[in-house]
Amino acid sequence: MGRNWQWSFDKGRADRLAAELRHYHTGEPVGRPGLHSHDGTMQAKYQGGWASPTPVDIYQHIHQGEPARHHRGQPHASLARTASPSR
Repeated sequence: MGRNWQWSFDKGRADRLAAELRHYHTGEPVGRPGLHSHDGTMQAKYQGGWASPTPVDIYQHIHQGEPARHHRGQPHASLARTASPSR
């Protein structure tokens, strides 16, 4: 793969993540990838990059730098062990 092809792929991915971040903050629709190049191969690589982020990638991009939201305290009551009587 040529360096320009990789650049087009990376640009498509970055544009998609930026669009998802704008959508998260403003509600603006993500839409479809725009025209990146009149060269068919470069446009195809851009669109491939646009389609490449997974939901996990998007979530991590939106929430980067935020503290984790999982709870590390006591287990849920249904999972807590009951104290067994001493023998």
